Amino acid sequence: MPQLKVTAVMVAMAISLMSPMTMAQTEDIPAVPVSVMKKARQEANAQMVDPELGAVRPTERNKVKANANNANTKENDKHLSETKKPAKKAFYVNRQRDVLVQPGVNTTIAIALNQPNRLLTPFKDPQVISSVLTMGKGNDGGEITIRDNVVYVTTDRQYPVTIFITEYGREDIAMSLTMVPERVPPKEVKLTLPESIMAELRTGKDARYQEGNVREAKAWETGQPYEDMISETFRSMASGQVPQGYTLRKLRDNEPAPLCRQNGLVFSFKGGQILEGSEMDYYVGVIRNATNEPIEFLEQRCGGWRVAAVTAFPLKVLKAGEATEVYVAVKHQEEKDHGTVRRPLILRTFE
Repeated sequence: MPQLKVTAVMVAMAISLMSPMTMAQTEDIPAVPVSVMKKARQEANAQMVDPELGAVRPTERNKVKANANNANTKENDKHLSETKKPAKKAFYVNRQRDVLVQPGVNTTIAIALNQPNRLLTPFKDPQVISSVLTMGKGNDGGEITIRDNVVYVTTDRQYPVTIFITEYGREDIAMSLTMVPERVPPKEVKLTLPESIMAELRTGKDARYQEGNVREAKAWETGQPYEDMISETFRSMASGQVPQGYTLRKLRDNEPAPLCRQNGLVFSFKGGQILEGSEMDYYVGVIRNATNEPIEFLEQRCGGWRVAAVTAFPLKVLKAGEATEVYVAVKHQEEKDHGTVRRPLILRTFE
């Protein structure tokens, strides 16, 4: 009991020692009426009862929390449903050396990244169409370079790229290729087509029209005297026309061409043209005067075992540096028994 009395005395002394300033600050604190505090507490703790279900509905704060929980639950359900979905099937990449390509069907092959790749095509004069890869011009290398029937592809692109390969003048037959670059050594891929398509390529045109065109060309060649027919064909060529049944195409680099030689004149059939008929073909080349003097072109300077006729258009006498076209008519090779045909002792063109 004495200890309790001492504590009470100390509390009393502390109260008496408080400064007037402290008392004043204490008195300045605003007081909140009990009725207001009670009302706020009731509103904070109020729970609204659903009049129809009789269930207790959460407050606005609880509503936000409940909505967040529902969103998380839906997201988790969505994630679970996506994980249950079967994975997309990866496309097939053909890594074989020999690849059969169906026209109109895209084929995916593997190539080497940052390395030269060789695509051996069945075309004699392949053409490549690509909206992504760059084409080489002349001696300037690009991502795509064409040499004879081979397409070289070199790229540092690390994603699949698609190209179309067609035969020159045959847009109806195209190979669609998607190439997937991989970190492997340089690859060589031999591309082939179905035999039925190859037969169309060998005929030079669609087999459905080949027979009809041959008949029309034969009718043109036999419907008038031989010399008149050749002269009329030359006139049609000079005016930019193609006789009925004939096929006009680009002369391939590896094809034999007429042999023409004359001092001072340069003959070239590279990049020239050929008109293919039933029994006759007509070659178109270029003559250029490489001297400083005028030179008259002599038709007999273009000869050969099967050459039927030669002419030049529009010039026959060429001044220094001038050029003109040369037309050479060549007969088809006749299929005869070698025992009944005397072969020439000197090798000639078109034997």
